[in-house]
Amino acid sequence: MDKIVYKNVSKSFDDLIVLDDFSLNIEKGDSVVIIGGSGTGKSVSLKCLLGLLTPDNGSIKVDEQETVGISSEYRNKINANIGMLFQNGALFDSMTVIENVCFGLKSGKGISDRKSRKIGIECLNKVGLDKSILDKYPSDLSGGMRKRVALARAIATNPEIILFDEPTTGLDPITASTIDNLIVDTVRKMGVTTITVTHDLASVRRIADRVALLYKGKIEWIGTVQEMDETDNPFVKQFINGSSKGPIHWARGNK
Repeated sequence: MDKIVYKNVSKSFDDLIVLDDFSLNIEKGDSVVIIGGSGTGKSVSLKCLLGLLTPDNGSIKVDEQETVGISSEYRNKINANIGMLFQNGALFDSMTVIENVCFGLKSGKGISDRKSRKIGIECLNKVGLDKSILDKYPSDLSGGMRKRVALARAIATNPEIILFDEPTTGLDPITASTIDNLIVDTVRKMGVTTITVTHDLASVRRIADRVALLYKGKIEWIGTVQEMDETDNPFVKQFINGSSKGPIHWARGNK
């Protein structure tokens, strides 16, 4: 059963076409990774799903329900079941770790301070963090710890869908591998559906059930990691080999 369905989605900014007839089906419990160069529309596809951007054309359905053009009330209900790990963590600088993790529980679900704190601590434990950092601020943490806190916040509301925007950007290889393993372990235990956008092939190989290559606003290819390594598709071969020669010519644009 499809959890998320993008169909013929288009999005432009002035004369710049970012998504162009973008279509992608994501099954329940699937981990799909969208790869592509900077400025190819990867992050825009997530923002359209969240309602942060409105497509110019096309349809985005969650659980067979249309989300494009819906009321703010219905949008809030949809987004209450979506967790998000932003590229740089996007933690609130003025809030402590536990306040960050509990933010969605209190503001989105109206859960009491005491109960949300208990859930927050449990989620921090799931990502390998203990009570010693509860009252610290994001500025007190390393990049890897901030990513862990952001992951704890993303899972705290027990979402059905989690979106990851470049989850390993700016991390050293060992920390990046640790974050990827945490993502895989956590989301599989929860049984959630995930979309990750990245250009980190090591990360792709660790977390993807299926990989979709986005180029010029369209999905040029989709398949498993093994199929990605074995395909003769010229777009995929050029991307994974990091070659400047081939059909791909990255253009500047919006993510």
